Amino acid sequence: MVFGLLFGASVPGYAQTARPRPIAPKPSVAAPVAPVAPVAAPAVSLLQLPPGALRRMGCTLAQMAKLGSIRQRLQDETQKLIEVGGTEQDGVSKAYVKAQAARLKAEGEAVKQLSLPQRQVLTQIQSEFPRLESLGASTYRVLAVTRITPDQSNRLKALSEATGKRRQEIVTRAKSEAERKQVLTRMRALESETAAAIKKLLAPEQQTQFDQALTLAPPAASR
Repeated sequence: MVFGLLFGASVPGYAQTARPRPIAPKPSVAAPVAPVAPVAAPAVSLLQLPPGALRRMGCTLAQMAKLGSIRQRLQDETQKLIEVGGTEQDGVSKAYVKAQAARLKAEGEAVKQLSLPQRQVLTQIQSEFPRLESLGASTYRVLAVTRITPDQSNRLKALSEATGKRRQEIVTRAKSEAERKQVLTRMRALESETAAAIKKLLAPEQQTQFDQALTLAPPAASR
């Protein structure tokens, strides 16, 4: 359960991390205290970004390797917390809180690997994510694309909104058992259609960046 909340599968090999839920501390009996606001998590974590987005930031292969090491360590730590937490609600809740703390710590360590210019590009990428997140798995590939024009940005936002509505319709219209079994197939078809629609909005060089966003090797055109 906790693992599902913390790590998704939109990007193969990359942890998709949920935003932390607000957690209010227990007030003291003698002196009640006001709830402390939780540390805000970015819309998309640096540790979620695929290689293409890291290339956009100007990350070297050495930096990518270091980020990959931090990501793997976080996944291993989270898995251990899940195993220790068990299936009881109290154990699951405690594991969730500890896992969120571990994620925020790992994110901080990851950001420290970046130079100031790279952090500025990261901030830009994180600001773009909410407009694109309904594109599904393709969202992370779009984040690797450079030189997006204002017109392309508006068209991608409109496509994201339309895709989100279609995804919701697929779920809500699945009333019977047979229809529910078809949900995954229809979702995969929607992902393929969305990727094709995105590529139609991109210039040839941008299409290459989109196609190679999940690969560690840099696009041939940039060599």
